[in-house]
Amino acid sequence: MHAFRLPMLSVVCIVLSLPGLLNAQCGVERWDVKTGIDFDAPSIDLTIPPTTAGISDLISFNEPSFLPPDNRIAPAETTVWVLSVTLVEFKLEADSDYHLVLQDNAGNTMIAEIPSPDCVDPSSPFLAGIQNARSEFDAVFQATTGFQSANVPVQVTGVGMFDFPHGQTGAAPNQIELHPVIDIAFL
Repeated sequence: MHAFRLPMLSVVCIVLSLPGLLNAQCGVERWDVKTGIDFDAPSIDLTIPPTTAGISDLISFNEPSFLPPDNRIAPAETTVWVLSVTLVEFKLEADSDYHLVLQDNAGNTMIAEIPSPDCVDPSSPFLAGIQNARSEFDAVFQATTGFQSANVPVQVTGVGMFDFPHGQTGAAPNQIELHPVIDIAFL
């Protein structure tokens, strides 16, 4: 019986062709918008204070009939929002995002997502915030591939983004999310 062996050079070439993505499976749909490398991301001013809102404010936007892959829909997707809500549950998604289900006092829910920094292009204006949010989250919780209950008050800061409906737990009626989350504070 002979064992199959790849020449060492082949293994090195395979590993070198995957820099930064060895431990991350990254997303696809509207990924440029979700991670801030879309055409409109540079116009989002991260130096001004975020706009304080509630889930009810964000779910009042009309659901768009078309979602552009590389552009944003103003004002929902061109604004940095901050929400004071309850983190109900969370999980690690197949695309390496942390999927957070947020709820307000009226029972409205929506999703916020923290991408893996390994899936974010270094040119993204949101990369430092994403790294910060992941670190803040990891200091409190360990996300796994199954939903975990949290039920803790949080203040979440992120950029608005409409997603395609695909049966997501906690999705808003109009499919708006905060994606990416660039800051999270546990209250």
